[in-house]
Amino acid sequence: MSKQKIIRTCTVPQSLGFVAGMLSDLQKKYEVVLLSSPGPEWERIYKSHPDIKCIEVNMERSDRISIRSPSILTAVAVSHVL
Repeated sequence: MSKQKIIRTCTVPQSLGFVAGMLSDLQKKYEVVLLSSPGPEWERIYKSHPDIKCIEVNMERSDRISIRSPSILTAVAVSHVL
C-alpha cells in the first residue's frame, strides 16, 4: 500500500529549517513533498533527505490574493505533484 502524501509549504526557504528536524519522522508514515521559493537553504535538505520530493517555486508574500499568492501557487504546484 502506498503512503499518504503530505505537502509542507513555506513562502521563504529559511523556514525549511523549522521542519528539517521532523522530516525523518514524517517519512515513516508519509510520502513527504516540500515546496518553497528557491534559496541556498535547499542544499541542506537535498543532502540530508535526498529521497524527499522538493519543489522550488518563485513566490512572494502579498496582502492581496493574486496568481503570485502562496496559496494559489501551492494549489497549482500540488496539482502537479498529485
